[in-house]
Amino acid sequence: MILAAVGLFGVLTYSVTRRERELGVRMALGADRRRLRAGVVREGVTITAAGVLLGLAGVLLGARALAPLLYELEPTDPATLAAAAAAFLGIAAAASFLPAQRATHVNPVEVLRSE
Repeated sequence: MILAAVGLFGVLTYSVTRRERELGVRMALGADRRRLRAGVVREGVTITAAGVLLGLAGVLLGARALAPLLYELEPTDPATLAAAAAAFLGIAAAASFLPAQRATHVNPVEVLRSE
């Protein structure tokens, strides 16, 4: 999970850096910092949700192969799968917060001046 959080953090930091001009223009036009922050966090959670869905599909397809490796646990146990999915989504929201915070500290004047 730590590896997933660090990877997502890196991807979102790169995304925010690439979109600095766009974010600066939005702020210059009056965009609310909370909405910008929410958009970046939403992007991170959406990416993670897609990964969670693919992972759940993989678990359901490979359940027979996983069954001998698990002790007193079914590979398709709904509570375990739901807890893992919720943990990944929570970690994604936390890992998305720092890049989202960085997105709101873009100086619109400097962005517009650089063009």
